[in-house]
Amino acid sequence: GKPTLNFDVLRHLREQTNIPFVLHGGTGIPPQDFLRAASLGICHVNIATAGFASLARGARAQVESTRADDYFALSAAMVQAVYENTKAHIRLFNQAGRT
Repeated sequence: GKPTLNFDVLRHLREQTNIPFVLHGGTGIPPQDFLRAASLGICHVNIATAGFASLARGARAQVESTRADDYFALSAAMVQAVYENTKAHIRLFNQAGRT
């Protein structure tokens, strides 16, 4: 299912402490929820599954579009897919400092 964050709990914790929070398992959380969570103290987000999924999509697209046995092209496609996913998340997380 779709992951959901309990913003009331985050707000309460933020009011009671002044420490940064880590969000373990950020894959699938909508961008607006990331930004809201950051405003409530989330300072680090783990998104490993999103990276793995982008790698798999990049590999699948490469294999479907060209020779499956071209390791170098396959490797480059996977690296590019993970790079694009990471870049998109960095852009999103950078917005959190502006809200």
